[in-house]
Amino acid sequence: MTQRTRGELEAQLNTLSAELSTLKISDTQQKQRIEQLEKKRTAHERRGRDKAEELKGKGRLVEEVHDEMVALNLQLNMAEQEKEKLRKENDELTRRWMKKMEEEAKKMNERSGWEDQSRRRK
Repeated sequence: MTQRTRGELEAQLNTLSAELSTLKISDTQQKQRIEQLEKKRTAHERRGRDKAEELKGKGRLVEEVHDEMVALNLQLNMAEQEKEKLRKENDELTRRWMKKMEEEAKKMNERSGWEDQSRRRK
């Protein structure tokens, strides 16, 4: 081989060696960047799963609270109905008792002659 060809080949070899070295460094940097991004992705996926579980738990809690509210409203309505029924019953018993007391007072007055005396005075 000629000196010139040998020089050209050595220059090409040096250029290719430098390019290979640059590509190896770039490859190493890209691998590190990929590793960092994969760690970030894993962390984001974990955070996403945690949030999904948290939302699922909150959804169940909301359902439980809603069910409890429905049950308490039902109990309140039943208690209101019972209260109204008892109020009416109490009013009726009071009315009947007052009527009975009025009749008893009237009978006592009749027995004692009180009404006759008050009519005579008028």
